[in-house]
Amino acid sequence: MVKYFLGANTGNGFYSLFDELYFPSYEGRLFVIKGGPGTGKSSVMKTVAAEAEKRGYSVERIYCSSDPDSLDGVIIPEIKTSIADGTPPHIIEPKYPGAVEQIFNLGDCWDTGYLQKNAQGIKEKSFECSSYHSRAVRFLKAYSSLLNDSKRLVKDCVESEKLNDYAKRLCVREFGNATGQGTVRRRFLSAVTPKGITCFEETVDTLCQRVICIEDEYGVVSNSLLCFLGKAAVRSGLDVIVCPCVSDPKRKIDHLIIPSKGLCFFTGNNSHFLNSEASKTVSAKRFLNTAQVKKHSARLSFNSRASAELLDEAVLSVARAKAIHDELEKYYIEAMDFDLVKEKTHSLIKEIFD
Repeated sequence: MVKYFLGANTGNGFYSLFDELYFPSYEGRLFVIKGGPGTGKSSVMKTVAAEAEKRGYSVERIYCSSDPDSLDGVIIPEIKTSIADGTPPHIIEPKYPGAVEQIFNLGDCWDTGYLQKNAQGIKEKSFECSSYHSRAVRFLKAYSSLLNDSKRLVKDCVESEKLNDYAKRLCVREFGNATGQGTVRRRFLSAVTPKGITCFEETVDTLCQRVICIEDEYGVVSNSLLCFLGKAAVRSGLDVIVCPCVSDPKRKIDHLIIPSKGLCFFTGNNSHFLNSEASKTVSAKRFLNTAQVKKHSARLSFNSRASAELLDEAVLSVARAKAIHDELEKYYIEAMDFDLVKEKTHSLIKEIFD
């Protein structure tokens, strides 16, 4: 099964890749689901995903980082169709309303009078949930700051020439001398969730027959190597999936997937590790001046311990936010006509597939 996140909690707040739901040139269709918590958005998407697979289509399932058992989106590449939760924090504003994006409104299925009578409780739970998410962001900001401090120290210890030579040899071996223009898609393979850092290793198992694991405690060598490999693969005409790091999604890559090659370059460390055996393992230490790294050992050790504690606190905050969100859902579940939701879902399936 192919599973990703398109949004993640980071030190800078919620980081969204939801613009990646669209296909090049905005071809195809995007159904944007509107509705409150507990109104059946995830269930609708699970039903659509199951129907797509029943009809022989491949499916990408996009999960919610605040609740990794719940869907945020479904992508069906063969028919250029996506369906996604369009409520905060991943608000989707239609660019071509009706022509590309269509609204699927579950607000048609609730009892407005019941929700209005319980407005105070809904407001209180919503505010409390947001407060815990804000708390998580503060911890993640401190967590990312310590990780970035370690990266800066280790970056000065990298033997760049040795790493570049290895990267060039690896490119020739894996991509040959072909030229072309591939495409880049971005997906989070892991995210900070109420369960800790959740990594969808099953996606790698589904798409890739080979995994080259780069064991890198600090993520410095792996990031340089993956950036180099990603650009080289695209220049070779290969389509790649870039998986950003949740601690620094704008500047750091954790994993690189090349589906047509059945190949994944995977960064292995305390945040995400392979349960299955890799085809090949590369140690980042071979590209580091270990004597220089040792000079920073006390600071690196402190950063490692302190960042782990900060991450634990962030996870606890996200878990508390989910527990409150579950309480908030009860109001909407009570207000919903789920038979009507089923009817709307059936109509949506006919519109997508028939």
